[in-house]
Amino acid sequence: MQTAVGVFGGGDYTDRMDILPLMVANAGNSERAAISSLNCPPILAVELCREHLGIHPCDKRRSVSEYQCLFPAVDFSLIESDEDALWKVDVRETKEELAARGMNFLIW
Repeated sequence: MQTAVGVFGGGDYTDRMDILPLMVANAGNSERAAISSLNCPPILAVELCREHLGIHPCDKRRSVSEYQCLFPAVDFSLIESDEDALWKVDVRETKEELAARGMNFLIW
């Protein structure tokens, strides 16, 4: 999400009541200023579009409720579970499974 926000975001955020920031300041310890949603396309979080799954804690996503606080203007309505239901502590997604998930995302 940080990459999408950095690419499509509307620049530095200025505190306004009518526009939410895409990303709050220092989201994920990024040391970045808040990024505006002004004049940017809608950003939709999709569970299929994410990194390699399993075993490594860095590949486990945070809860949706936590992400909603960090990325207020991102639409999380398609994410079915607040917690990461796809990541497994003892099973690493194979490269074939990863490729299939990527294809499913492209088809979506």
